[in-house]
Amino acid sequence: MTRVVKISLSIIIISIALLLPSQKILLAAQSVSYYFGRYTGSVEAVWLPGRKMRLLKEIEYTDPNDLVWIAPKGAEIDGASIPKFLWSIIGGPFSDNYRQASVIHDVYCESKIRTWEVTHLAFYYAMRASGVDDTQAKIMYAGVYFFGPRWSIRKVETISAKSLSESLSIPEAVNFVVNQYEQYNPESTVNLENAFMFDGDISNNFNQFIELEFTVSPKKKNILDISDFESLKRLIEEGKTEDGNNGVTLEEIRSYSP
Repeated sequence: MTRVVKISLSIIIISIALLLPSQKILLAAQSVSYYFGRYTGSVEAVWLPGRKMRLLKEIEYTDPNDLVWIAPKGAEIDGASIPKFLWSIIGGPFSDNYRQASVIHDVYCESKIRTWEVTHLAFYYAMRASGVDDTQAKIMYAGVYFFGPRWSIRKVETISAKSLSESLSIPEAVNFVVNQYEQYNPESTVNLENAFMFDGDISNNFNQFIELEFTVSPKKKNILDISDFESLKRLIEEGKTEDGNNGVTLEEIRSYSP
């Protein structure tokens, strides 16, 4: 006899919060007011040949949704995650208030353990946390969003169903997870490869698990050339307000079309 297991929506939502940390808040940029995260430690490094530097100690950035981004001691970085044409705007990827955010961004563009969209967006928040003004941070975000690296990731996630109810069937729960990834990575394609249900002890709800295997891949390369970016840059500059913020939203930047 086939048994249809159903899983609580609340458990899935909690699991998604762990699977997709910070994306719900980070993508809704205007929902986060005047708090952009915090750093633990500061950049201490030695310069190496070839414009590289090696971190002498760990630096940690916690984003507005308490997701931790760590640049470990010994990491070697060179600012390559920041397109070179942007360097003229800031004087180099490790200049002044950009240094900490650039280090974090470099490490995660190299490791590729989080999606490219979330990584670039965390760069914006890290810049703001470092004291970069809103207009400059949005110009830099636009630059890395359209011209920075994009990559695919393969994810294996295990969701623990600690309480079962009649809310969602297993197929519905799997679709919910995939839809969440698609929603918070709109310029990526999510392909579910496998989904497994582990029953464990059927009398013990704590032994219920779903394991998902899927890939998240960018849909396309950037759609702008340098002249288009200059137009976008002017649009952002014109959005600067008297209070030092900027009226151009991150969503408007992402959807910009010349």
